[in-house]
Amino acid sequence: MEKSSTNPTDKTIGHGDDPRQPQQETERRAKCRAKTDLFVNRFLNGHPYLCRMTDISLSGARLVAINEPRITPAPAFMGLQFQLPGRREVIIASGETVTSDNGRNGCTVGVRFTRLPATAVAAIEALAAEPQSKPCSRLSEPGG
Repeated sequence: MEKSSTNPTDKTIGHGDDPRQPQQETERRAKCRAKTDLFVNRFLNGHPYLCRMTDISLSGARLVAINEPRITPAPAFMGLQFQLPGRREVIIASGETVTSDNGRNGCTVGVRFTRLPATAVAAIEALAAEPQSKPCSRLSEPGG
């Protein structure tokens, strides 16, 4: 579901009426994802911290923290600033943390976009359509 903001160039990618409601497991990663390897500024409490984006879709992205302090409690909402491959514009988006893991590969954060400019939507769709992108998750057919 898309909702228009007051700015006609922005679109908010919605995930239900109440963002505090848990998402059903069947909706998880329903969008096509593109593998990426790019730097992102993640703004926490107004301060930018360097992260690496490992994949992106219209609904969100996976980030790996490179240089950020341990903030307790961790902020749920963040600002993001990044540039997609082959694009000139810098995308400024907003998101909320949906998963966080301190594994052996560093701190990874799953982010759901709460505000994504319309220009970014087209760029992410094009990136996700490229052959190296992960296929869209599909719900299995009954009996199949």
